[in-house]
Amino acid sequence: MDQILYWNAVALESDRKAHTEIEPVEPRPRGPIGRSRALAIVHLAMHDAIFSIFGAPHDTWLTAPPVAAAGALPDAAIAVAAHTTLSALYPAQTPRLDKALRTAGLRGPGTRSGGSQGQAVARAILKDRAGDPGPGCFAVTKRYTADPPPRAGDPSSLFHACDGSGQLGSPSLYNLITREFAVAQRNDVEQNARLFALVNTALADAAILCQDDPSYPSAHAAFGGAAFQTIRRYYDVAAEGPDSLTDGLGFVSEELGCGATAGHGRADLSQHIGGVRLGRDVADDLWAAGLRQDQAAGPRLP
Repeated sequence: MDQILYWNAVALESDRKAHTEIEPVEPRPRGPIGRSRALAIVHLAMHDAIFSIFGAPHDTWLTAPPVAAAGALPDAAIAVAAHTTLSALYPAQTPRLDKALRTAGLRGPGTRSGGSQGQAVARAILKDRAGDPGPGCFAVTKRYTADPPPRAGDPSSLFHACDGSGQLGSPSLYNLITREFAVAQRNDVEQNARLFALVNTALADAAILCQDDPSYPSAHAAFGGAAFQTIRRYYDVAAEGPDSLTDGLGFVSEELGCGATAGHGRADLSQHIGGVRLGRDVADDLWAAGLRQDQAAGPRLP
């Protein structure tokens, strides 16, 4: 079992329930910023859980991650990191999350020490973001701003996308799209850990910058720009123009300016509409600078 895809699905269901079913309402703010923040925290925890054990040229998001015990099981670290963050973010769903952990298929040597590592990483990340919702970014190094909005009547001003909870262009939608790419490209668990952490951090930082941008850009457009550009960068596609990554994938947009459709087509990121440029800038920044806690841009100055 790929623990990243497994817990991504658990996280998306947690997000859906928080918006549509759970009573009492979860304590944290929701909407685009709240849900992108939650998904970034969960995926950064899983990312750092595995790479604090394996090591990698790109390192961890945490500047000083907890040190793993010898023989710690990476799958257990990923699972417990996800469970710990999700339980903190969605406390009303704890029984369901406990069941997800029990059925995650964790067994064998290093399970206990791997779980301890995952928990330690998750707690460190939750502590770092305890002040949210706040203006400080997760990892993007500059406070990018959006292009001016397109003129009324310009076809490029259209941007429509919807996910299962009825939220236009939400982070959940772009996680579902990322899953399509991950499966089509046959990613292994390490690749998925990196890809999903990059995508969700880009979404969270795009949401933060959109909220603080005086031109009030479309968060939905910024999410699309951030997600698709991150995916393009990850799979080593040229930064500009159409590509063939979506060939054969029926769940991805014909072109970014028209959002996600049920048809077949290609993502065209050459359109710089509304918040799309802001999202693209965030994705390019994270790709160039890495995913580093100590490089994140702080609050906007008055």
